[in-house]
Amino acid sequence: MSTDINKQVKPFDSFQVLYDILSWTGYLKPKNASSRAKKYLNTFHWLLTICIITYVNAGHIIFIFTSNDKNAIFETMILEITQINAIFKFLSLQTSKLSKINDVISGPYFATKSEKDEKLLKDNNKEMFRITTVMYTTLTTGCVVWIISYIRKKLKDDDTAVLFYVPIDSKPMSGFVITVFVEAILTLYVAYGHVAFDCVVAMYYAQAMVQLRIMKYNIQHMFDGDEVEESTTGHQVIYKDDKDATLKERFAYYVDKYDKVNWFTKNVNSVFNIALSFQFISMTGSCCCVICVLSIYKFSTDFTYLGFLFVEFQGQLFFYCYYGSLVEYESQSICSAMYLSNWVSVSPKFRRNIFIAMTRWTYPLKTRVSVVVPLSLSTMISIVRASYTLFTVMSEINVKE
Repeated sequence: MSTDINKQVKPFDSFQVLYDILSWTGYLKPKNASSRAKKYLNTFHWLLTICIITYVNAGHIIFIFTSNDKNAIFETMILEITQINAIFKFLSLQTSKLSKINDVISGPYFATKSEKDEKLLKDNNKEMFRITTVMYTTLTTGCVVWIISYIRKKLKDDDTAVLFYVPIDSKPMSGFVITVFVEAILTLYVAYGHVAFDCVVAMYYAQAMVQLRIMKYNIQHMFDGDEVEESTTGHQVIYKDDKDATLKERFAYYVDKYDKVNWFTKNVNSVFNIALSFQFISMTGSCCCVICVLSIYKFSTDFTYLGFLFVEFQGQLFFYCYYGSLVEYESQSICSAMYLSNWVSVSPKFRRNIFIAMTRWTYPLKTRVSVVVPLSLSTMISIVRASYTLFTVMSEINVKE
């Protein structure tokens, strides 16, 4: 493939928008500043984000300890559990290992080498863009519904309190609206970084998946073409690797590429393990809390807002599990792709090398959280099933009462 095509599609293209959002929200501090003033400005922005994350968490915690309304405290805890995630996500993005992972993405092993590779990578980039759009649309819509829900509550009940601490009197309508918008804007600012982090982690796993898919396709078609030939004397067989010396180099390249993808997946697991572990614990707990509240409400603005919140929570977990499952599936099918190739057209010596490589490839790449919890669709189904069971039980209890 020509150099121009390589420049058009790169593996890191799907990450660029989200890395821009992480820089804009201050979760990442840009390292290459064009001037000293720009460097100081980036540092100030980074420190400002730390202050905002701290203030958002402190605002909810102060309200929990100062409020006497049990329902309001319960709803605040739903928000605060998820906001604590921001601290772990922020810290996990500061590691130097992340730049090494990005170097692999930009390196030769993840680069496209044919039009088919380019097509697979383009399809992955488009899919990532659609997922990012859906996540941010849901998040922004949920924030708007949240503001409307607050104002609707205030119009119905003048004693309605904002689930957030702001050092002004929020009893009057003007103070109430200011407090609502302060909480909404700051929470949305932090949440944009939240969602960018979730999408970035999902994209890392998606990148491993698409590289395995590219490798699988190329391995299956590596030996396509003419069959083995006999020499003119009829006593010697001429195999493909005898005629094409590049076959051995290409095969060695794919063996090394699999090891590189394996290294890549393990390091992604290592870098984000703590953040993802707390994410699973907190999101599962928050979903349970949301379901308890949803079982009480009838369809209303509050119900719609909590519904958006539940979808957002489940969506964050779903993308981890979905792409984690795809990584395992694609790695499992490498051996099948090798077997379906025209491997009989190469020499017995080459076949022995294939057998050795296939022995290694029989062990699939697995993505896990806290070492023991697999990032798979079966894990996601278990969470959804438990959520539905809880909703059914709580609804029946509320009907009896």
